[in-house]
Amino acid sequence: MKEPSHIRIRRIWRQVHLWIALTVGFVLALLGLSGSVLVLRAPLLQWEVGAAAVRLQNPSLIGTPFASQEAWKQSAQTAYPQLVRVMGTAAPRGGFLVSDNAMVFGPVQGRKGIGIAMVDPYTADPRAFFVFDDLWLAKAVALHRSLLLPPSVGAPLLAACGVALLISVCTGAWLWWPRGWQWSRWRAALTLHRRSRGLRFWMELHNVAAAYLFVPLLLLTLTGVWLARPGWFTWLDAVGLGRSFKPTASALHAELMLGVSGQVIAVVAGLVLPVLYVSGLVMWWRKRAARLASIPSPPSHPCPKV
Repeated sequence: MKEPSHIRIRRIWRQVHLWIALTVGFVLALLGLSGSVLVLRAPLLQWEVGAAAVRLQNPSLIGTPFASQEAWKQSAQTAYPQLVRVMGTAAPRGGFLVSDNAMVFGPVQGRKGIGIAMVDPYTADPRAFFVFDDLWLAKAVALHRSLLLPPSVGAPLLAACGVALLISVCTGAWLWWPRGWQWSRWRAALTLHRRSRGLRFWMELHNVAAAYLFVPLLLLTLTGVWLARPGWFTWLDAVGLGRSFKPTASALHAELMLGVSGQVIAVVAGLVLPVLYVSGLVMWWRKRAARLASIPSPPSHPCPKV
């Protein structure tokens, strides 16, 4: 009897969804974790380099004019001679690293890495010095932006993983979608029951987590692919977006353009990826074990007597 087309399509999508998880699921889980870390980079930076580096020593100066950038540079190079030369400066909260102090950065003498001098933006007094590449935060950045590989290699691989995640999210949504519009079906598909145990618990956790975070995951993944390989989206130039879309993509990827609420959602969405990976792996393993257990063993034949 010929297999109905809708069952065949469902089986194909299930296999696609499964093999994406088995091949790149672990990498996607790491990308989710590192993305959550980067959203929380402000408290993590303070934990690594200390409050003196990121907080103002004298908050009463807020509202007075900043010292000049030249004063920042001179103070940094005088206090931290290991800073070979100055590549640039960043005003308070004006760069990737969130700080109330100003930053002066450049190469470090005798080693690879970018040195960052923190100076008081009002008085130009030196506050702290550290090498960014030594931080755990830097390793999270390298993982999230290029999979710890050289950018020329890591960026396209990262974008390919993003495409795989897009396919996984969309196939997962198609497989999850309740058949029919009865409220009872939708309620069951969107509920994690307290009494669920075993395989049922893992299935409900997997489905509910993906369903509630579907839109944020889709937006974060799409913008992540664009930021990794904007050259793949040259067709946007034809509709007048092109490079002008980068600030929007960055804002969507960082906080879904929702401010603090968006940051919370982005952190949760990043943490959901390892949850989806682990729950999917557990479901696959338990179903595989049950399937193998149901296969009857071949009959044993007695050894012929000699």
